[in-house]
Amino acid sequence: MFRYKRRRIMLTHPSLLRSGTGPARCLAAMAFLLAASCGITSALTFVPSDPGLICTHTIQTDWGTGYQGQLKIKNTTSAALDWSVTMVDFPDTITSLWGAAWTQTGDDILLEGFETYHNLIPKNNTFTIGYVAER
Repeated sequence: MFRYKRRRIMLTHPSLLRSGTGPARCLAAMAFLLAASCGITSALTFVPSDPGLICTHTIQTDWGTGYQGQLKIKNTTSAALDWSVTMVDFPDTITSLWGAAWTQTGDDILLEGFETYHNLIPKNNTFTIGYVAER
């Protein structure tokens, strides 16, 4: 549930999405509600470095105060891609992450391959990253 007040979207449950202003937050709130009604496991926003990369996020285990998440990145192109993915406005705190290097700037988290390995996703292949986060 959300309410609109002076261009500010506020969700009644803080773990769903943080409050914010502007059309982007409104769209994010609507996307979350649509995803929840369709049974989709995640309403997070992922921005890959190449349009040929498709991200799929699932919650593997949820224990209320935290969870284990999994991000699959599929290369749909006919060439190997040097990749990165930004998790935009990530609402929780990552305590552990494996399969990628990561840096956090504000609420955005940049995931990318290590310099010496996992930096390329082969053509028509999928790469998996796992993490643990606290709410």
